[in-house]
Order: sequence, then structure tokens, then C-alpha cells
Amino acid sequence: MVRNFALVIGINHYEHIPKNKHLKCAVRDAEAMRDFLLEVGFLKENILLCTEDLIEEQTGDLIQEKIVIS
Repeated sequence: MVRNFALVIGINHYEHIPKNKHLKCAVRDAEAMRDFLLEVGFLKENILLCTEDLIEEQTGDLIQEKIVIS
């Protein structure tokens, strides 16, 4: 049995790019790709959708862990 996995990344805003040059649809496109993958049979648990919200949340969690450990 074949198991498929997907990492789908959508980031609209980058620190090193001026705000007027930020992307507008990357997150929406990534969400659409995730939805498509679900439609064609990927299991939800085998798709990791990374957006800036998730990345910021995960980064914040890592920082909190380091503070508690230190």
C-alpha cells in the first residue's frame, strides 16, 4: 500500500521584503492545495500545512520551552 505525504507551505509575509511587495495569495493557494490533496485521497494526518501563523506559533512554543529549560 502506498502512503503519500505532503508538506504544503504558504507564506505571504517575509521580514526582508518591503510590505508593498508581500504576497497576497500564498496562504490561500496552499490551503487550496491541501483541499485538493484531500480530494484525491491523501489522508489529513499525512498533510502538513505550514503558514506563517503555524510557524510563528511553533517558534513561540520553542522559545517558551527554551526559557523554561534555561
